[in-house]
Amino acid sequence: MRDLTEIGLNYSGQPVTTPPPTSHQIEVVESLVGVSLPASYRAFLQFSNGGHPEFDLYEVDKGTYRYGWTINNFFHMCSDTDTTNDVGDVVWNYHHRFPGAPRELLPVARDVGGNLFCLDLTQDGKGRVIVQVHDEPGFPYIPLAASFDEFINGLKTDPEV
Repeated sequence: MRDLTEIGLNYSGQPVTTPPPTSHQIEVVESLVGVSLPASYRAFLQFSNGGHPEFDLYEVDKGTYRYGWTINNFFHMCSDTDTTNDVGDVVWNYHHRFPGAPRELLPVARDVGGNLFCLDLTQDGKGRVIVQVHDEPGFPYIPLAASFDEFINGLKTDPEV
């Protein structure tokens, strides 16, 4: 995975001060999804437990066209229980996923429109990153990257900002 200082994680322009998740907090999330979290995602949480990235654009090239998804914020992990009222928390977002989401789909970030970037930890997903689109019928999943590493490595600055 790339040097995480490159993507410029912050909270409203200030350094991220949320402490890294405890082993108990990680265990709570792993018990919710029923699988272990990828090592690269754990490393990300230890580096910066959430935040707004300056490198916030992930582009997908489909040959004849390109489209991009912009991350507003990565969720932090702060809940020691399976219930919380913190809309920036991984657990809160897990409990407020779109209808029909598999147990092993873990929201890790969102865009400004409310679409969720998720780790697909199902057997078929193998840890890929998808975006779940909320304003299209059936809440479709769009595959973005084969892994969290690939997703982080592909982030860049949005030239339109």
